[in-house]
Amino acid sequence: MAINTLVSKVRAVTKSTVALGVTDDNVVDSLTAGCRFIMATAPRELLSPYADTGAVTSGTGFTFDNDTVIAVERDGSIAKLLPTDKYYSENISGASSLFARSKLFPGVYNLRGKLYVKPDPTALEIATFTYVKLPTILSGTVEVFGILEEAVIRYACGYDYSSLSGIFRDKMITELTAIKAYFTSFASALPSYSSVSGVLPSTPSTSLTMPILSYTAPVLTVDYTSMNAEIASDDPEIAASVSQKMQAEISEYGSRVQNESSRIQSEVGAFSATVQKFSADWSAYKSEVDATVSKMGVDTQASTSEFSSKLNKAMAYLQEAQAHIPLMDEYFKTSAMYLDESSKQFALAYKFLQTHVTKFAVPAQGGN
Repeated sequence: MAINTLVSKVRAVTKSTVALGVTDDNVVDSLTAGCRFIMATAPRELLSPYADTGAVTSGTGFTFDNDTVIAVERDGSIAKLLPTDKYYSENISGASSLFARSKLFPGVYNLRGKLYVKPDPTALEIATFTYVKLPTILSGTVEVFGILEEAVIRYACGYDYSSLSGIFRDKMITELTAIKAYFTSFASALPSYSSVSGVLPSTPSTSLTMPILSYTAPVLTVDYTSMNAEIASDDPEIAASVSQKMQAEISEYGSRVQNESSRIQSEVGAFSATVQKFSADWSAYKSEVDATVSKMGVDTQASTSEFSSKLNKAMAYLQEAQAHIPLMDEYFKTSAMYLDESSKQFALAYKFLQTHVTKFAVPAQGGN
């Protein structure tokens, strides 16, 4: 019986495969991003079961890197997260300053990626950091974060759909590049009138403006570094702001998805219509040339045979260009579909987490 790994759970939703260009390592990266999402937004009550502790016995500080600190204590007293400017004020003014922290009401400050507790911890008055380490996800990992796993999966699906969107976006660009090459060959292969005896119809325009299609898939970007520091706060307003930042970013991502897709859809549609008219004009021209040549006498037909041959070669390039138009349009629609699904999955991850956040509202804490 196959093991239902986290990677397979994501692929079951997105239908991504290695053949499509999404490796297991890509999915693992998406799952890791999902873990970061949980660590930055879940209340400490939900994170506590997965927490480790670390002890500091001096003023050297605690490095938390990719970890989320959910509580800081000094000799049994909760340390309150305070602004950096108060840290400097305390050290400049000394222990008698109003900014100075006490054993009963210690403070913790985030300075350059480390957390410092004041008063300085000692061997007898230890500072304890409760933190959640970023899980190491492997292709064979089967579970993570217990009841919060669904939010991790949904968030990872958002990233996986985004990867698929990027793959089909690149395919679309490849088709456009091929179309440009065929039109260049078409223009170069067109014969001139110099060797033709007789009157032929006027040639249509050979000028066709190619779109740039600078299509950049929106990316969900979250400043986890600042969130990791804020999540350690006992202030419910700060904890709520973390959730609000995530919600705002996900909403903004959805808006960028719609705007980018609409813009590209408009450009692709306009280009396809232009190509169809361009091709129709030249097809009509070739029909007129063939009809005119057939009416010419035997003596003039010989002089037009080379012209007709070159025109047929040029029209073959035009037909090849036309053949790539449906593929380009299909790849764009597929890319846009995956991008839309990406936005939906991010929103579902946030919605799932919020159903648990409301059950574990962070209570106000005492302290100065």
